[in-house]
Formats: sequence, C-alpha cells, structure tokens
Amino acid sequence: MATLTIILLVSTAFALGDAMIRPKTPCEDARDAALNGSIGAYVPTCDYNGQYTPEQCWGSTGHCWCVTSTGQKVPGSDTPPGTASNCSTKETITMAIFTIILLVSTAFALGGDSMTMLTSLLLLTAAFALGDA
Repeated sequence: MATLTIILLVSTAFALGDAMIRPKTPCEDARDAALNGSIGAYVPTCDYNGQYTPEQCWGSTGHCWCVTSTGQKVPGSDTPPGTASNCSTKETITMAIFTIILLVSTAFALGGDSMTMLTSLLLLTAAFALGDA
C-alpha cells in the first residue's frame, strides 16, 4: 500500500509540474491583466487549456457574446442580459462559411475540373470536421 501511495504522489507531482511549466496563453494573460485592473472590467473566461471559452460575458452587465478560440468576437453574436446564446453553433457556422469561400476560391484559381476538385475538398473538409479523416 505504501508503494502505491508513493507512486501516486510522484505521478501527481509530475502532472502538476507539467501544468506549471506551460507558458500562459493570450487568454490567461488577458484574464490576469483584467483581474489586476479596474473593478467591473471585462474578465475573459479561459478553458482548462487556456483557450477562450466560446461564450464571453461582461460580469458587471451580464451582456454576452461569442468568440473564436483565439478570442476574436463573432459578429452579430451579442446577447442582452438573461438571453441564452449558442456560441458553439455560431462559431461553427462562421468557420464553415469561411472554409467554403476559401475552397471555392482555391478551386477556381487552380483551374481544371473545378467542380470535381471543389467537391473533393468539401468532402475532405466535412470528414475532417466530423473526425473521420
């Protein structure tokens, strides 16, 4: 039993050590700066990995909006206090539209059989997004 306890303690120490070594992300830096700033300021919310959570809210007002994983606001995603938002869907749709525009532009720029290439690129993108690729 003592050996198991020692192994668990050593494993935990290494796991905690790894977490401490990771440099702060932009979200964590922004959060720390806001927490040390003025009262009532917007404080970013970061996930376990230090990335921005899809929904960000201004704690003092209750206004919320959606952001990308890099913290960029998704246009048209503002919600008033007490209104539910669906940020993961908005970001997914925004990224899908951007991806389709990029793929269409690429297919036509490369010439040749553009529709076949476009179809292949869209199928590959869909498979990758669904985790099948």
